[in-house]
Amino acid sequence: MVIAYNRKESLERLLLSLAQAYYDREVDLVISIDKSDNSSVIDIAKKFDWRFGKKEIIAHKKNLGLREHVLFCGQLTKKYGNICVFEDDLFASKNYFEYSIQAIEKYSENDMIAGFSLYSHKRNIENNLPFIPLKNDSDVYLLQYAMSWGQVWTKKQWENFFEWYSKNKDISFNNGNLPSHLAKWPESSWLKYFIYFCIVENKYFLYPYTSLSTNFGDLGTHAKIKDSTFQVDIEVSSHSKRFNLAEIEKLQIYDSFFESVCLKSYFKQTEYSDIEIDLYGEKREYNTRYLLSSKDLDYKIIKYYGLELKPQELNVNCNIEGNYFKLYDLDNTCNNEDKTLYLDGQKTLYYFGKIKFSILRSMLIQKFRDKLRR
Repeated sequence: MVIAYNRKESLERLLLSLAQAYYDREVDLVISIDKSDNSSVIDIAKKFDWRFGKKEIIAHKKNLGLREHVLFCGQLTKKYGNICVFEDDLFASKNYFEYSIQAIEKYSENDMIAGFSLYSHKRNIENNLPFIPLKNDSDVYLLQYAMSWGQVWTKKQWENFFEWYSKNKDISFNNGNLPSHLAKWPESSWLKYFIYFCIVENKYFLYPYTSLSTNFGDLGTHAKIKDSTFQVDIEVSSHSKRFNLAEIEKLQIYDSFFESVCLKSYFKQTEYSDIEIDLYGEKREYNTRYLLSSKDLDYKIIKYYGLELKPQELNVNCNIEGNYFKLYDLDNTCNNEDKTLYLDGQKTLYYFGKIKFSILRSMLIQKFRDKLRR
């Protein structure tokens, strides 16, 4: 399933990448094109030779807008069952289809999973800092964050979301339990609803450690300038591949703030089992007795951890000494005069290494561009 609008070059690039992938069965290609003034997009779709199954072109007679267009495409699960979805500024790995089929076969009946991501995040969307999921023997992990840069939905997964969405179109995103960036996204966003759905229904997307799609960040509805911020390395193989898909209970799990859910198990057998994990320091509301955070707060500090190992949760698991992360007792307030936690130099060195002035200048320019784009 390809979602297109008015980007001729983007569509052509995506279609070529899909044609180079490995297929072991007949696969239908549906290209849904929203109404625009660029008729060449329809021409590209018509001329494209798809040799792996049937090709269907849906040229909409009126402009739907991005949100309604994606919702329309999701509803096509009623006709096709399982669908792989690509917006036109994406690029697919040769192994994307094999991964999709294997993931569906392994996990589709698990109600914990709301969809399958082809893309793999390298950044925490809330703060744009690097995100490194802890790796184990499996090729996949769980993240409570829906995906729009290459995703797979089964009929059941989409129906569960769409039923919820139909009842919650008017929800407020100004909620302290949600990542704050969701409230800043425009009305044309469908993704923020799916993320909200995952949070309130306690569902997750299955993510590959190595991405099966990437985002070119072309000019479009949500991008006023070309932006390569979310371009990531993708799975490359000269042959078909069998992915290692572990049982659900053995997967690493991350919440909507990109915080490790599994880290809570480190404290499970201790008196601090009622704990919230906030290593990035972005959460605003806590409903637990204890908090492990990088924030500087006026609560009793039980223990300190350093910021050395990567991924960052290993500093806790391996009991690395330091003063960056703090374990707080939220039932005991006090005035912590030694405000050492937000050491910007330490934080910058950990996430980005030693930065030359020229690189720092480029980062500031990129940050300014990000603000303009938002």
